[in-house]
Amino acid sequence: MSSHSQPPIESSASGHRTKPAPRGVVLCGFVALFGFLLYQGPSLWDEVKALRRELTVMDTNSVIGYVGISPNPSSAQPPGNCYRVEGQHAQLWAGWHSEQGHRWFNTQPTDLDQNQLSNSIGRDLFRGIDLPLVEVGGGPISERIPDHHEVEAMLLDGQACAYPILVLDKVLVVNDEIDGTPLLILYAKPPAKGSSIFETVLDGQRLHMGFAGYFYKNQPLLYDRSTEGLWVEQEQGLLSLSGPNRGRILKRLGRMHRVRWDDWSQQYRDGRVLIGADRAVASAAL
Repeated sequence: MSSHSQPPIESSASGHRTKPAPRGVVLCGFVALFGFLLYQGPSLWDEVKALRRELTVMDTNSVIGYVGISPNPSSAQPPGNCYRVEGQHAQLWAGWHSEQGHRWFNTQPTDLDQNQLSNSIGRDLFRGIDLPLVEVGGGPISERIPDHHEVEAMLLDGQACAYPILVLDKVLVVNDEIDGTPLLILYAKPPAKGSSIFETVLDGQRLHMGFAGYFYKNQPLLYDRSTEGLWVEQEQGLLSLSGPNRGRILKRLGRMHRVRWDDWSQQYRDGRVLIGADRAVASAAL
């Protein structure tokens, strides 16, 4: 029998070559793409920026676990004018108490310039910290702080201390004590200078400060929890505007500086970090 050789099988592509698209078609495609980008480009770019903002917010609000720093909002409204003068005395509304009713800061008519006083946003809306919670040399909360987050930092007698911006922004005031030294930390929002550090002992008595609910000359107005005298930051220090310490000043010991968390934590592995407030024992002043 004679064998018949089979012709080689050719690939389907061997006999067919793709013809290049006409130049006119290619040109029309580029023009159409350019027109689409020109028309939709701004909208697409806005969406990209919005997505970036959302990612930034998500990262900023990532669960770290700071304790007891949430605001303390109140729906209470002042009875008419929050600042009233009666003869030789003046009063500034100090909020509503469930048992005491409306409370007032007692001042003299010359203590405050009413034109420099903002409307009340609520006494202790920013809940100052009286009993700080800290971690030294690391801990479960400080280990969750993202590298790029910022902290306010200082060195006190060789002790490196850090105060996360996210905490300070929600509490405003920290009544701290480091190695037996009482201190008052008053947060300054960027782009202002770093947060101020004040001595807080006057005539042998330590003062604890809270937020009065107002801004005075664009500075947060504080009150002494024991006498309810009003205080505000000045160039020379923390100045008493009313009460038994009127005219006296708590000396500013310095200002903290803002740094990235990763830079600070790598340099000070045994550093002290504020991670919140112990709210188990509520202050009687609140």
